[in-house]
Order: sequence, then structure tokens, then C-alpha cells
Amino acid sequence: MSAIDIPPSVRYIGAYAFKNNKLSHVTIPDGVKVGEYAFIGNPLKTITVGRNAVITEWSLGESFYRCYVSLNRRPGAYVMSGGKWSLSVNTGG
Repeated sequence: MSAIDIPPSVRYIGAYAFKNNKLSHVTIPDGVKVGEYAFIGNPLKTITVGRNAVITEWSLGESFYRCYVSLNRRPGAYVMSGGKWSLSVNTGG
């Protein structure tokens, strides 16, 4: 499994839920809370985040979280390039 789109019916992703699954692409819909280390051990390259998602520093990785916070927790597609995360597309309003 290299990609996962979390269904909109999911409200919470538990701690370590997708640990070491070789995921490179993750889509988290609106309003989902992501538990600690939920995606640890995955070579994430793209994370698409919906509105009001609750993500902690330890949910997806410290470098992603810092980017997410620095961009005021904006929904959109975050892309890893050159060892840094950036927001490439804003899907929110």
C-alpha cells in the first residue's frame, strides 16, 4: 500500500494506526483527529489535509507539523521536496 484516502466517515485515526506501511501519499478529510505516531515509519511525500483536521507534532512528523503550523493550519496538499514541506494547492475556502 503506497497511498491511502481516509474516508469522510472516519473521525479519529488512532496512535500507530498506519505504522511502517510504506505510505507515500495520505489524504486526511475534514475534521479528522490524528493520533500520535499514526503514520510513523512511512516515507510520506504528499499529505492532503482537510479543514479542521487535528494534527499534532507527532502525528505525521515534526517537519510536516512545523510547515502546517507556519502556514496557519491551512487545508491543502502539502508536498515534500528537497527535504522540506510546502503547501502546493489550497483546497479550502
